[in-house]
Amino acid sequence: MLSNKGTFSLTSLTIILALAFVAPSVMAAEFGVSLSISDANDVSHEEGYQIERHPDTYATGLRTTILVKTDKVVNALLNNAADDILSTGLHYKHFTAIAYNRFGGTTVIENTQGSGTESGAQGTIPLIGSPPDGKNFQFDFFMPRNAAADIVRIHIFLEKHKFEVADPRADLNDDGTRKDDGKNAAASIEFHYVFQEGSLAIDAVSVGDPVVLAIDRADSGLRPVTAATFDVMITLSEEPRKDSFTKDKIDVSNATAGDPIFLDKIRGSTWRNMIDYKGPGNIVDATSGRDSMIYRYIVTLTPQYENKNDIVVKVKSFYDQEKQSPKMYTPPATPANYTEGFDKLTVKVGKEVLKDKTAGIEVALLNEGIIPKDGY
Repeated sequence: MLSNKGTFSLTSLTIILALAFVAPSVMAAEFGVSLSISDANDVSHEEGYQIERHPDTYATGLRTTILVKTDKVVNALLNNAADDILSTGLHYKHFTAIAYNRFGGTTVIENTQGSGTESGAQGTIPLIGSPPDGKNFQFDFFMPRNAAADIVRIHIFLEKHKFEVADPRADLNDDGTRKDDGKNAAASIEFHYVFQEGSLAIDAVSVGDPVVLAIDRADSGLRPVTAATFDVMITLSEEPRKDSFTKDKIDVSNATAGDPIFLDKIRGSTWRNMIDYKGPGNIVDATSGRDSMIYRYIVTLTPQYENKNDIVVKVKSFYDQEKQSPKMYTPPATPANYTEGFDKLTVKVGKEVLKDKTAGIEVALLNEGIIPKDGY
């Protein structure tokens, strides 16, 4: 009679042998395909790809080069390939695009060949990429001028099993049909169209440089602070690079600061503090980024209450989202150049916590008397 230990060993061996026979078929999978855009064309550190929309977009349309990389060697088909052989090689018709407008509406874009003025997207034969190893290709996605004005986002996807490996002998079943290993997996890519950087109508500020527009108490309080913590709101002319805008960038005296937390973004042309900056009734475009929005952040401050000195809040230098030519906020050069309520906030404190004296200090009294350091 086998012991429990022996039974377990035989059972384990049986399972291992069974897995050895079924693993190849279970693990069989399509070869991978990845879609990307050249880093040189991605203009922002924002998540995903951001493609710049040029001023002449509405006259010429938008053309974006999509890079295609396959894990196995495949063939690129000619533009006039017959439909019955499309499944054997890479072709622009295998890709489907969905265009989104700023309201979230969608339109399916049909890939077609033509002059680039039709209402669809113009595809081209996948060109050999670098290196020319049968795994790297590229093709142009074109959004014509009559549709480009309203489109803000493009999603391009490739369904699985649209094309196969180039080698006619590879990845075959016994009956000569192609295994899934020899067919493409699904893939997708998404990118956003963004405008050129804005132009700030503020003196001594370079075009596109981020600016601190306001620092306010979030509770709109006027009384001196007495609470354990309180919040301030910092308004910026554009979204900062996330790793560039942390608590280390908050310059605060007589208090400590937490990390800035994003609150919201609003249209720069409606922001209240820019009224009267250039004169009564003058509303100035307050944005410096690509989306015409200003960004507001909440920062929690913990007063030290060591004395009744003012708490003063400023912002140190930080970078914007630009990837190719990053720009930096530069604080005013001297204290006199700061403006209260714009790039500086002064908060009065309402209480003072005196620190206890430490033991072991002699205190002199009148008439030559003393209190000994031991306290008696």
